[in-house]
Amino acid sequence: MPIGLYQVSYQPFFERGAKRKIRDENGKLIYNAENTRITRQYVYTKDEIENVMQTANEKGYKKARKEELTIPLPRECPLCHRLGSPAKYKTRFRVKDKMLDDIEKNKLSQKYLLKYSHSTSPEKCHIGFIEISKQGIKITLNKKLPINALSFSGRFRTNPL
Repeated sequence: MPIGLYQVSYQPFFERGAKRKIRDENGKLIYNAENTRITRQYVYTKDEIENVMQTANEKGYKKARKEELTIPLPRECPLCHRLGSPAKYKTRFRVKDKMLDDIEKNKLSQKYLLKYSHSTSPEKCHIGFIEISKQGIKITLNKKLPINALSFSGRFRTNPL
């Protein structure tokens, strides 16, 4: 599930005359540095990513790409145990704009409903809330669900989220 945060990756700089391809004595290609990409550890929001991409191109980074971050969530709905697709929806807060300043408006816009959509009824199951910020992602589940409800379970192991 995409979360609306981005990372930037680009090709490294090479000095003129530097080897970009390494081959063994038979001529077989061992390493190709032209396909190498460097990903920065910083996380950017939708508002910041366009400015970051523009400055990266101005600095001379070749083939700079933005990559949207995702959260791996199981396909099986933890509430009804049917296949579904997880999605986030904006919460519906009715607040007067005059009472809130810009910082509080941004805090409200970062909180989403976490629901699973199904093709049969009930079409949507409300799982909880998801709060997305640059510092981290916080998922708050309904009281009905156990703590490990969003973990992947397989035949041989259980991987917590």
